[in-house]
Amino acid sequence: MRKYDLEFEEKDIIKNPAFRWEMEQKSSQQLSPCVTINGEMLADVSGDEVEQYLLDHSMVKPVEDTADAPTDSGCVDH
Repeated sequence: MRKYDLEFEEKDIIKNPAFRWEMEQKSSQQLSPCVTINGEMLADVSGDEVEQYLLDHSMVKPVEDTADAPTDSGCVDH
């Protein structure tokens, strides 16, 4: 999201059980990376898959910048 200068809200499901409950209700996933974009739930996705979704739906235009975090794996601190 930062690569494209998009606003986002990060919800830490480990530190806040209410966020985990919300994610489970919306996605039927447990401890998976989940992203909601314009009401569309993308469950169990990588950053690369989110980026491709944004590009495929013309929500962003390709940029040459590189992401400031790994996009092909989960968070290492969780």
